[in-house]
Amino acid sequence: MAEDAELANWQGGPFARLYEQWLSDHDTEIERQMRESYRDAWVTGDDSDRSSVLHFILLTKEEAGADLVVEGLKSEDLNLARGAAAVASCVETYGFDLGPDIRRVFRDLVRRLPTQDVSRWTDLYERDEPDTHPEDSAFLRLYEEWMKDWLAERESTFTTAIENTYRAAWDRGDPVDQAFVLLAVSYLKAEDSVGLVKEGLGSSDPRLAHTAGFLASGLIKDGRDLGPEFAQILDEYEARFPERGSWAWHIRYELAQIAGQA
Repeated sequence: MAEDAELANWQGGPFARLYEQWLSDHDTEIERQMRESYRDAWVTGDDSDRSSVLHFILLTKEEAGADLVVEGLKSEDLNLARGAAAVASCVETYGFDLGPDIRRVFRDLVRRLPTQDVSRWTDLYERDEPDTHPEDSAFLRLYEEWMKDWLAERESTFTTAIENTYRAAWDRGDPVDQAFVLLAVSYLKAEDSVGLVKEGLGSSDPRLAHTAGFLASGLIKDGRDLGPEFAQILDEYEARFPERGSWAWHIRYELAQIAGQA
């Protein structure tokens, strides 16, 4: 009864409410209704409806909805695009056909949201012909060549090149390049990754700052010392991006947990 009352008070869209009811009851009639209505919900619903459509497609392995996953990747709503990236990386393993433009669409996404590069699978690092992103920097192209080998778990001839060029790419100051530098040094577990992450957190560019924030959590889990000034850096980051307050709270909680174990 408490769950029913909580559901009744939730302000999500109609499809999202139906989805929550289905998760609770596993009712086959509700599932039938959702299969018949998810496309209309995508067009006419709100963000909560579209997010629920993506999760419904994932949980039911509804391959007929693969095109909506791709549409989600293109969304201007960054939360929806993030969710679509996670769903895409899962349904790809189911063998969903995500269409001929998936490489371009995903490459567009990670230029807007570099953190979602963690959802890209090996094939998506291939370059289409003709090249859909000729403006990409030399470092970004090198990173993608390297990642093809990294994800295939084979020794890469590009690792030394990444190690020799990431600092120069950082110093050039392009925030997208810098975000991918942070991703690279996190994989390499480079000694200067802590300093670069802290510098990235100080950026006013959300692509770089949010990538740094995403990777700070990993550094904490790896036992890296972020230094006494990190608390102030985190406060200033949250002041610039108040919508990231829940993430900042999570980082503070992780730090407090580690301090309590010391």
